[in-house]
Amino acid sequence: LRKCDESFSLIEKSLSAYLETKKMMFPRFFFLSNDELIEILSEAKDPVKVQPFVKKIIEAVNEFEFDAEANIRALVSIEGERVPLLKPVPTREDLAGGVERWLGAVETAMRKALEMVTQAAIEAYDRTPRTQWILNWPGQVVLAAGQVHWTRGVERAILGSNKSGLKTKVDNNNNISSSSSNPSPTPPSDSATTNAASLLPPLPPTPTAALAEFLNQCGSELKEEVMLVRGELTALQRGTLGALVVLDVHARDVVSEMIAAKVSSLDDFSWQARLRYYWEIPHPPPPPPP
Repeated sequence: LRKCDESFSLIEKSLSAYLETKKMMFPRFFFLSNDELIEILSEAKDPVKVQPFVKKIIEAVNEFEFDAEANIRALVSIEGERVPLLKPVPTREDLAGGVERWLGAVETAMRKALEMVTQAAIEAYDRTPRTQWILNWPGQVVLAAGQVHWTRGVERAILGSNKSGLKTKVDNNNNISSSSSNPSPTPPSDSATTNAASLLPPLPPTPTAALAEFLNQCGSELKEEVMLVRGELTALQRGTLGALVVLDVHARDVVSEMIAAKVSSLDDFSWQARLRYYWEIPHPPPPPPP
């Protein structure tokens, strides 16, 4: 009996060490109990059996959508919102390795897909009526992209009467970004800046007046959202709009407070203290040296 107990302790330690290696390979396994992880590993040859644990592994993802060859082609939320992956992720053991490997590949594919859909939504913002734009994109993308454009609008209003500030920001505004990861950017010429600036709608002569105009725009957008809420919407669309209204009410109040504080520079504490969203255009890595 003592020998059996020693053998059991050794097996238990070995199993714990084995599970630890799996968790280190895919850290999201730490969200699961050992019993749940053992169940996943025991069903590794049937990726569909992982479905009950998906919501514990990746927050807000309720299930994977598989194609006929058991490749994962999309992520589906508990509300039924679907985000397709850029390309299917194979789950067959001979193609993808163990379950921890293809789950890691799904996580990477998820990040890339969300990056692409967010960038597409940001670029579509100025080309689409706002009420239609809100309904065209996934909820979290709408909330994030809306905050990016709000930040851009506030900064453009503050810089409206500052030509030197506009010169440093105009290229970034056109690219919906506040900064660039390019290690050696080429500064725009005066003529290029003037031409780019001339394409933008005229702004009031002072930051306070420009912010007041932007405040009116925020109010108009809120009224449009309220009218949209009163129409026929799905539960998912209504949830997105409810969250957006809360964010936009706060954003409107922030602009009102900045007007009262007479903010005239991006360095003013009243602006620096706010949560701001920027979209930085990803740049490809430089080519290797010859």
